[in-house]
Amino acid sequence: MTINVESFLVIEESLTDRLMVPWAKHATAKVTQIKKLVAQGKFNEAYRVTETLDLTTALKGNLKYVRFATMAALLYGAGRVKATKTTEVYKAGTNLEVFDPSVTMFQLMLEDAAGTLRREVRSVIAAEEKRQLETDAEVVTKAALVRDFAGDMAKAVGTNGRALVQLTSSLHTSRLSAYGYTLEAAVSGHSYFKVSEQLDIRICPVCREMHGKEFPIGDAFTRLDKQLRLDDLSTLKSTAPWPRQSKHDLSILRNMTSEEIVAKGWDTPPYHPGCRGVLIASKRRAPQGETFLPPILQNGKLPVKVPVVTAPVVNPTTVEELQQYNRYAGEAELADYVKVMGTVTPAELEASLLGGMVDEIGEGTIKSKLSIGKDQLKYSGRVIAADGDEVAYMERTFLRTTSDDYAEKLMVVKHDYLDIEPLYQGQGLAKRVLRDSMSMYKRLGVDRINLDAGLDRGGYAWAKYGFTPTQSNWDALRRRLAMDYHVSGGGEGLVGLSASGRKAMDDILTYDNPKALWTLSDIPDEVSYGGVSDKLGVHLLSGTGWSGSLSLSDVTAMRRFNRYTGAEQ
Repeated sequence: MTINVESFLVIEESLTDRLMVPWAKHATAKVTQIKKLVAQGKFNEAYRVTETLDLTTALKGNLKYVRFATMAALLYGAGRVKATKTTEVYKAGTNLEVFDPSVTMFQLMLEDAAGTLRREVRSVIAAEEKRQLETDAEVVTKAALVRDFAGDMAKAVGTNGRALVQLTSSLHTSRLSAYGYTLEAAVSGHSYFKVSEQLDIRICPVCREMHGKEFPIGDAFTRLDKQLRLDDLSTLKSTAPWPRQSKHDLSILRNMTSEEIVAKGWDTPPYHPGCRGVLIASKRRAPQGETFLPPILQNGKLPVKVPVVTAPVVNPTTVEELQQYNRYAGEAELADYVKVMGTVTPAELEASLLGGMVDEIGEGTIKSKLSIGKDQLKYSGRVIAADGDEVAYMERTFLRTTSDDYAEKLMVVKHDYLDIEPLYQGQGLAKRVLRDSMSMYKRLGVDRINLDAGLDRGGYAWAKYGFTPTQSNWDALRRRLAMDYHVSGGGEGLVGLSASGRKAMDDILTYDNPKALWTLSDIPDEVSYGGVSDKLGVHLLSGTGWSGSLSLSDVTAMRRFNRYTGAEQ
């Protein structure tokens, strides 16, 4: 796979085009809704719909291509050092440690860009609201006002939306290209690189100043490696600021030493949105006796997730072991088990799901059973305390299924059931079980966790963990919440509900995004209704039921899960 500059630009542009398809569908529906509300003079409702504009919808069905473009950017950078297929980056491929975090960073950048877009749409609505209040209806007809507003919305959402998607794609691929170059140059023994800009009429003053400057490989690689592993965009912005282009700032840049530029993080492009700068080889060498090899590479190996193994992996599970959990298991059942669970033994599965609970209660035993089928495995287990009392019962289904984004089968886990006896509730056992289970899920490569939230407080509790209802379930749940909320007087009958809590609730009931359920579960107000006091979310969600999931590739959902369970980041 050789990536020349023309091919790379095509990939970058096609990434934008692919992302625009689901985004355009989402945006069109939202704009139609906003225009209708504005035409009816319902500006508060229009503002609330604006908050549901979500650029990450562009990733729907496109994750595989984002990963392809990510790899292409890395190879483009590495290929500027030597022939692409001979590079270490090519050999490591997606096993590079930085690969998955960089895809996550792309999602975070889209989320941040959505904030910019929402601000622009809010300003268009505000301008229209002011214009309708101030304009003499005899001079300018309402139809003309609506027509002008429609044009402004088309620009804010359509034109600017595409520009933000294109900008995000460009910044993502530019940063990865620089990383690919510095990584390959470092392992190839190079000491310095040179910045090369396109010297034409489009060049900006900063790029003109940076063209031809030489910098150490090690410093650039170390910084880029750190940036691409971040899971917080605000930190990225502080570690990768852009040089300002005023005359005063350009004068300062012109007189800065290489060390000062490196300290600012300006030694590699991009220097601005749409920057065309690339890295090229420098003939400059490190002084004799000095090394510019970054510490992460000093063991002579690339930072990869796992060693590349060519020998077949032998499954450690035997029929005899399987029969301890399924007395009828034979060779056929063992083969089906391995298709689903890989090298994870039944004993390891049992320990990861319920072993932590036994640790928490101090002493106890686990009784597990396995039901094995084609592409799926059903686990059921009980925890028995030392005195013989049952502590908890669990059911989990592991299923290999297909996805729009991947040709290979992915793992999906269904949380069928978890019941902890009242005597043992309130001790953090559920959080421990979920935290330990997540470690095993990541080992298995689980894509998402499905569940049916119900029982007593399940509709509330699972939202705290980062699970979200399906769209149809959220639509139905939102209608029920609206009914229950208005039965209590639109919040007036809920003693203890603050003004901010009432406003949040009004907003939640207008949001199409199922993640609005998180906001409801996070409202801190403790309210009293009918003589019963509890958190607002508990009051409204107790007894509700919904089907939903937690995607392990959803950055915000996993951050919420980790925070609530106390899992290490």
